[in-house]
Amino acid sequence: MSRLILLGTIHRDPQGEEALLRTIGELRPELITVEVSPYALRFRKRHAPRLLRENLPLQVAEFILPPYEYRAAKAYGLRCRVPVIPVDSCLKSRVLLRRAVELFSAENLRRLKEEDLKGLLRREYALARRCWQDGFMAQWFLSNGWDLRRERAMARRIRQILSRHPTKRLLHVGGWMHMLPLPGTLFHLLEDLGPERRLLEPLTFDENLSNKRLRAMVVRDFYFWFYFRRAHPGP
Repeated sequence: MSRLILLGTIHRDPQGEEALLRTIGELRPELITVEVSPYALRFRKRHAPRLLRENLPLQVAEFILPPYEYRAAKAYGLRCRVPVIPVDSCLKSRVLLRRAVELFSAENLRRLKEEDLKGLLRREYALARRCWQDGFMAQWFLSNGWDLRRERAMARRIRQILSRHPTKRLLHVGGWMHMLPLPGTLFHLLEDLGPERRLLEPLTFDENLSNKRLRAMVVRDFYFWFYFRRAHPGP
């Protein structure tokens, strides 16, 4: 087994925490890093008590809380005495979290309540699987560019942690796009370390959707991604 495992996730899946906790238990890492910044965790700790309320759409509630990736990693870390380290860029988090106010507009809350969240998540899981298996599709999907500065910062922090703990197995948990084998991604920047690359499997998944209809969804999902990210900013 590689000393470094990169586990790609779909952000803000309401069932993601349970699936991730199960997977971490199977992998039994000795160190865990998460694609979330210290700033983002402080922001949520400070504002969540004021912003959380009944009848919020699940998408908004998941945004207000610490990301499920961090919650699952922290739960495992506390139980098994494993360090959990946030490694994302605080500067990038500040930029993304400035958009938080957009989530609470009356129009956006109404639209999100009417949204087929399960359908959207099924489509993103299908898109992730397709990009995971098809390098051409992945390259086309990320053709609009990549935040290389952010990727380099995360890669540098992971290398530093590994160098300080040369005998321990490290699991990094983050969004699936960072794990694609393309120039400039986190996987590419750490490829010389021989990382094992995995995609987190959801608790439930429509296999017919992932196989039979996936080819027909490629173009549609390309446009869906930009809509989904506008509605659900990153961590």
